[in-house]
Amino acid sequence: MKSKYFMLFAFLLVLGLVVTSCARATETVPPTEPVEAKEITFITQVSEAEEAAIEEIAALFEEQSGIKVNVQFMLATDMQALLQSQIEADNITVDVMAQDNLRMEPFVRLDLIEDLSDLESDIDPAVFKGLVEGGKFDGKLFFVPYRTNVQLTYYRTDIFEELGLDPPSTWDEWRAACEAFLARDGEPRCLFKGAFDPTAVNPTQTWEWIVSAGGDPLVMNDAGTVAAYEFLQGLQQDGLLHPDSAIAKWDTSNETFARGDAYLMQNWPFGIGVIRDLGMTDFDVYHGVMGPVREAHVVGGEVLAIVNGTPRKAAAWQFIKFLESVAAQEILASKNGWPNVRGDALGQISEDRMVEFSTINDALEYGILRPNIPYMEDLLGIMIEAYDRIVNNGEDAQTVLDELHAELVALQ
Repeated sequence: MKSKYFMLFAFLLVLGLVVTSCARATETVPPTEPVEAKEITFITQVSEAEEAAIEEIAALFEEQSGIKVNVQFMLATDMQALLQSQIEADNITVDVMAQDNLRMEPFVRLDLIEDLSDLESDIDPAVFKGLVEGGKFDGKLFFVPYRTNVQLTYYRTDIFEELGLDPPSTWDEWRAACEAFLARDGEPRCLFKGAFDPTAVNPTQTWEWIVSAGGDPLVMNDAGTVAAYEFLQGLQQDGLLHPDSAIAKWDTSNETFARGDAYLMQNWPFGIGVIRDLGMTDFDVYHGVMGPVREAHVVGGEVLAIVNGTPRKAAAWQFIKFLESVAAQEILASKNGWPNVRGDALGQISEDRMVEFSTINDALEYGILRPNIPYMEDLLGIMIEAYDRIVNNGEDAQTVLDELHAELVALQ
C-alpha cells in the first residue's frame, strides 16, 4: 500500500506554499517560437465562482501576446467525446484542454492529445518536477501541470467552542462531534459528499477514508475497505449525516455549510473564499483526521494538454506556458485559492491568507495519488454502487464488497 499510494513527489514538501521570496519582477509571456494563430480555444471545468479568474488570465494573455483565448466552460466528462468527434471530422476547433488528473489515461490511449515530449525542456524550471513527471505515460509527456488540489476539513469554530470540542483528529472524535451536534440541535450537522456526480465526487471522498483505514480501492473487499464503509454506514444509520450529504458536491457543500446547516465537512480549498463571500466567517480549516491506520488525502487537480492535430499548436503551447507562469498562478492562488504548481507564485497572497496555504501544505504531507489505470471509470462506478448499497441502503458491507471485488478482478 505505502509504495502504491505514497508516490508523492518532492513538491509535497512545500508545494510552493513556503515562500522563499515574495518579490518578483513584472512578468511577460515567456518567449516561444513565432506564431501565426491569433485565436485559440481553451476548454475547462471550474465552479461558477472560479470562472472570473480564468477569464482574467485569458484577457491578460491576450493583452501581452495578441492571441485571443476563447474560454469554454464545460463538464470534464464531456471533453473526450468532443475531441473524438472533432478529430474524426478533421475539424479541430479546441486547442487546449484542462482535465482532471484522474482521467488522463483515455486521452492518451485514444490518441486525442499531442505528445509534448519535445517541449519538456521548455517548461519553466520553477514548475515542480514531480508534477511534470505525473503527466508522463511510458516516458512520454502528454500532460503538464496546471493546478494541484487537496481536501481540507472545515469546522464551525463558534459551535466547537460552545461545545468545548477540539477539531477531530481521529474517526472516533469525528463521530463524537457528530453526536454532540445532534444532541445540541436535534438535527444532524455532519456533511459527507455522497453525490453520485459525473466528476467522481463520492468515490474521491470515499477513497481517502478507505486508504485511511488501510484499505485498497483496487481490491475493494479487504479489511480496511470494509471498515471504511462500515464506519460511514454507522454514521448514516445513526442519523449523524446531514440529509444534504446525498447531494453534496464540491460546490453545493459550501452552500450547506455557509447556511449554517453543517458544522463539519471536507472540501477543496477554494471553498474558503466562497463560504466567506456567502457571509459565514465563524469557521476554520485544518488538514484533517487520521483513520485506524493513517491519515490520507487524495491529491487532485487539473493538467493541461494540446489537442492532437490542432494547427495552432505553437499558440496553444504559448498559452499553456502562461498558465504555468507566476502571473497566472498568482491570480489562481489569490482569486480562487488554488495551490500553485511552482514555488514562487504567492506574491499576491495577503499575510492573513498565508495561514490557509500553510494548512494546504499540511494536508499535502498526507497526500496520496490515484493510479492511472484503464478501468478507472469502471472502478468509480463500482465505488458508487458500494456506497449506495452499503451506506444508503444498509446492506452488509462484506457481502457487497465481495461481490464487487469479483467484478473488479474481471476488469483487471
